Amino acid sequence: MFGQQNSDEDITGPWIEIDVPSAEQIGLDWEKRTYDAGADPGEEVTITKQGTRELQLTIQAFDGPAVGTTSPRSTLMNLVDRARLNTVHGLLRAAGVGLAKFSAVTTVGTVKNSSYFEPRAVVTATLYVTSEASETVGIIQHVSVVAVIPPGEEDVDPIDDNVITLISPPLE
Repeated sequence: MFGQQNSDEDITGPWIEIDVPSAEQIGLDWEKRTYDAGADPGEEVTITKQGTRELQLTIQAFDGPAVGTTSPRSTLMNLVDRARLNTVHGLLRAAGVGLAKFSAVTTVGTVKNSSYFEPRAVVTATLYVTSEASETVGIIQHVSVVAVIPPGEEDVDPIDDNVITLISPPLE
């Protein structure tokens, strides 16, 4: 179950909830520009912004016995131990996720429905991912001079009838 899901279901038996409350930008994003001469006009350049994000994945285990191999604490300790396996690292790497560390597993029991003690445990995993967004833009391929205005004089732009006043000397 995902955290903050607002489920009305009354879940019985052991279960785990995961939540990613925030993603923090690490450092500055970088930009890559790629030119494609064969692309349609207006789509010649692809601009890609990339950057690293740090995610805090909170994992909570609920219910089960308060102690023993199936307790919420033991369930999360087992999860932390298994996260070190090569197969898990391979799956995370294939998904573009870097697992940096786990916090200590903390036991947090609570009273459920005013009469039942519900064992709980919490652990937080720090993950790193790359955020990427791209857009395509065009480039100006042709420029032509339609009029030369002497310094200090006004003229009417032949394209949209705006008045143009040249206030600096022309380039030579």
